[in-house]
Amino acid sequence: MPEPYDSLYNRILDATALIHMPVKVFTMVIVFRHTPPNMRYSSLFLINGLIWNFAANIIFTFVHVYPQFPAECFRIEGILGSVNNELLAHVLFLLILACVINCILALTMTFAYRYFLFLYSSYMKPRNSFIIGGVIHATAIVVTVIIYFYWMIMVDKYPDDELPEFPRSVFCFKPYGWEKTLAVFAFLAAVGLAVFAALLFTFLLLRNIANEEGKMHKKKLDNHRRILITLISITTIPFVFAALPLVIIVATIYEPHLPFAKEIFVICIVILANHGTLYAIALIIALKPYRQAIKSVILKMFGVKPINSSVVSKAFFTTRITMG
Repeated sequence: MPEPYDSLYNRILDATALIHMPVKVFTMVIVFRHTPPNMRYSSLFLINGLIWNFAANIIFTFVHVYPQFPAECFRIEGILGSVNNELLAHVLFLLILACVINCILALTMTFAYRYFLFLYSSYMKPRNSFIIGGVIHATAIVVTVIIYFYWMIMVDKYPDDELPEFPRSVFCFKPYGWEKTLAVFAFLAAVGLAVFAALLFTFLLLRNIANEEGKMHKKKLDNHRRILITLISITTIPFVFAALPLVIIVATIYEPHLPFAKEIFVICIVILANHGTLYAIALIIALKPYRQAIKSVILKMFGVKPINSSVVSKAFFTTRITMG
């Protein structure tokens, strides 16, 4: 990629950091402070996804990953670009990968939680749900670290005929071999399984809602349908603007000799870096308690006293049934 595009890429990511940081912080403050006590446990599944996304964005603020295709290498730019430490570059890139994978898993767990809450509300314990979620995240991190360790390669061991001309602030991966194949297809499998699981739990929940027609109060069934539609509308953003660009990014890494692979990679990185802000905004807009909180904040900014309302929409977090 020509140098002007290199500079533009960095400026866009810098601007992204300036925008997403306050938006993410503001969203998490709204969720923490304006979620009613009886919604607290369920809202943590939404916050979980926000935290993983926020963590990845924090790293992106200091580190801009720039591909060195056709070499299977990347250059660190941004604030930490002047630190020529290969091991540090690998650690930061590994942290980004772990955050991205766990962000996707967090969204899938939200659908799973809604499904099991519908069926087994009498047996659902918040502590057990959080333990299971923690085990899933920990397992994902361990597997990611192991696969990454086998795929990475130090610059001094990289094939000389493909090594970038100026390997400063560069870190590399094995350009061929079973390690590369395992890493690429394991990542694609993780993304694919996460999307499939979310769709599966959606289908199963819809089917169980349909089976409860005539057995359960209509208002509760309608609430469950509305909840599911809300979830789908919110998670459409990360699945379209995160999962799809990720697949394309992995394709360019697997075949770095493809035409315009470098340009495609950086465009997808920009999209990926910005999707979290769209998700945070969608979360605020979609859920009534948070919309009311935003409205109150805006009114207070203009010196208008908000109308006190004790009635908020709690269905998203608390609608349950007891199966007979």
